[in-house]
Amino acid sequence: MEQETLDKESLKLIKCIQNNEGIQKNQVVVLFSSLYNRMKHPSSENLIDNHWEVQKKKNPTLFNGLKFRFHTVHTVLGSNESELKIQLLLGLTSYKEFLGTCCSPLTEKFLEDGKKDFDDHWAYMSQSLGIGALVETTNHDFIFIKRSHNCGEYPGCLDRPGGHPEPEEVFKSLVKNENLELMEIPSDVPSDAIVKEIFLSILCEVRDEVNIPLDYLSDPCLMGFVCNNSTGGRPTAEFYIR
Repeated sequence: MEQETLDKESLKLIKCIQNNEGIQKNQVVVLFSSLYNRMKHPSSENLIDNHWEVQKKKNPTLFNGLKFRFHTVHTVLGSNESELKIQLLLGLTSYKEFLGTCCSPLTEKFLEDGKKDFDDHWAYMSQSLGIGALVETTNHDFIFIKRSHNCGEYPGCLDRPGGHPEPEEVFKSLVKNENLELMEIPSDVPSDAIVKEIFLSILCEVRDEVNIPLDYLSDPCLMGFVCNNSTGGRPTAEFYIR
């Protein structure tokens, strides 16, 4: 089977952290709201479901789940005006919506209709927030992995460790009773709970994919955000870890 390849021209920088140290966890603020969810397409939502069913037949290991939806990112000043902060505006989407809008024959239609209907190419797009890390070893090498052939995107290709932060981990942490199933999404989610999940999840991805214990990894530094135009502009937060 011919492997998918990613041309470097497909990647576009959204935001670069322009300092020598990157951004630490305490310098990130999240505004989480359903206002930042994708718009439902007036005539093509059923096509997303159809695409999902086709993909599941091809790859039964696929499973749906909630994902954070990237709306935009701003650089802001903290209470100390010399302090740089990053403000992330996030909503919710799902892996099914990601495959159906960013990795399907519908991608161009959703992009064109978003621009036409809302003057926003990504209004109908999943924009699920991915995470990735450049992991530098003590002898100054960088670690790459080979993606599983069960992945929904770029199966079998070389990549840096990465994945997605998981909204359900955040929501479950807000439920007092451990035996209580989460029946609905909390309306008031603290910023620090989401930021903690984003920074912890990239460490866990490195641990799980490369088998390096968490104790051996430095705190992640956020370097910036890029979008992948080969998957409809899907955004990722990129980190540096030692």
